[in-house]
Amino acid sequence: MDISEHIYQFKASRADFSTFQTLKNFFSVFPLNEEKSWPLACLKTAPKLEYTKAKIVQDPFGFEPSLDLVSCLRVENANYILDQQIKYDDVLEIEIRSLVREGQKTTNGVRFVHDMLNQYHSFLKNFSRAKDTDERNCLLKIEAHSGMLKGIRTNGGYVWATCRFEFKDKIELDRVRRDFQRYAATNGVKIKTSDLRFFKYPCHFAAFRCHQKVNSQDLGKAFLLQYSWQGNMSAALKDTSEIVRYEQTFYEKGILAAEKELSVSFLRTMKKYNKPNSSRARFLELFVERKNTWNR
Repeated sequence: MDISEHIYQFKASRADFSTFQTLKNFFSVFPLNEEKSWPLACLKTAPKLEYTKAKIVQDPFGFEPSLDLVSCLRVENANYILDQQIKYDDVLEIEIRSLVREGQKTTNGVRFVHDMLNQYHSFLKNFSRAKDTDERNCLLKIEAHSGMLKGIRTNGGYVWATCRFEFKDKIELDRVRRDFQRYAATNGVKIKTSDLRFFKYPCHFAAFRCHQKVNSQDLGKAFLLQYSWQGNMSAALKDTSEIVRYEQTFYEKGILAAEKELSVSFLRTMKKYNKPNSSRARFLELFVERKNTWNR
């Protein structure tokens, strides 16, 4: 079956849908239009899937219509509500507007997100090949939101940074660099402006740690848990890239193992700020050294 038939087959009761023919017309221009190519039809970690909204929205300026698509994916005892908008006018843009968990935290939740991004990345690459178009014109876009969203506390600024996203553009990267430098300074860590050039991807900010903690969290994680940014994943992203290797290792082996996948220049920079420099920290360090000597 094609994608439109798949969506209608898994339509939830009382769902907000355009007509079947309208939806079919939207997907008819896609170079990939089989269910097996659709990311949400390929997930291994979400056994139950329902579409609660599939609404074609006409552009008021006469450009191609877009599809507002909301899905409910069941993972263990929780529902993950995925809200996305899909546009295709020579350039394919899939925007994840939100991904919210309803219910208890799940042990397979991170695997589900990792699985979903793998499927979207494969879809973008296959789409680009089928259309024979520039890989940079096939995008998954995201606003990684931390704060309150529809009455729900979100920490997407950090969570999405551990995934395979780049910043939207150079302007967005520079904004995050400046804001992180200010945040670090207010928490007692003065990062040199010249060192900011080694922070290139969201995962660099997520991974950054030093002697200073904020609310028991590493400095980079604490920053992103209260910060929002915009990012992209394109079909041009290689599976061997630093950010993909970081994501895969992060979810398979943990954060410390993932660190080893980061660039030498970034790790060298982080090491500069990862040394205790306070008199109290030095006192504790000497105390431990002496205690170890006494116990020999």
